[in-house]
Amino acid sequence: MTKFLIFILLGCTLQTAIAQDKKQTRDQCMAKCLPLIAEFNDHGRHEQVLKKIQAKREGVTDPAILKALDKDEADEMDKYQDKHEKMCRDLCKYFPETL
Repeated sequence: MTKFLIFILLGCTLQTAIAQDKKQTRDQCMAKCLPLIAEFNDHGRHEQVLKKIQAKREGVTDPAILKALDKDEADEMDKYQDKHEKMCRDLCKYFPETL
């Protein structure tokens, strides 16, 4: 439900931004959307996962384990960014590629 409300709120916010600039490409929409998604999105789950990974890192000296934890952290960051990009692609998919 929260995800749906955030999606609606972002859609309304984008509509306001779009109304100011009638002709807009998909890339311009994405550029406006990504910061808005990051501002309104809930960071709680993402922060919890990163804290767990950092807690596992404390006291570990084995390079193989440290490398695996670095990979886990990078994967979590990629997943978080992909989630934002997917939401923006869904909102901006009706804009033309070029004008």
